[in-house]
Amino acid sequence: IEIGTFTGYSSLSVASALPADGHLWCCDVSEEFTSVARKFWKLAKVDKKITLTLAPAILEGELPDSVAAFHGRRF
Repeated sequence: IEIGTFTGYSSLSVASALPADGHLWCCDVSEEFTSVARKFWKLAKVDKKITLTLAPAILEGELPDSVAAFHGRRF
């Protein structure tokens, strides 16, 4: 699982290292930036190993208070 795909650099690396039957799930909120990722996944022939969900990975209120406090902010 990858949270925050941006232009796909790390997801490309992970998917390339996966076995033939491996799969990577990615979450991001930007169609603009992930369109760059999709282009490179396809060029590298790993696009079939990746599922991209365009939605927040965590919704407000789902993060435990202890984790939010550790990071010094509320999500």
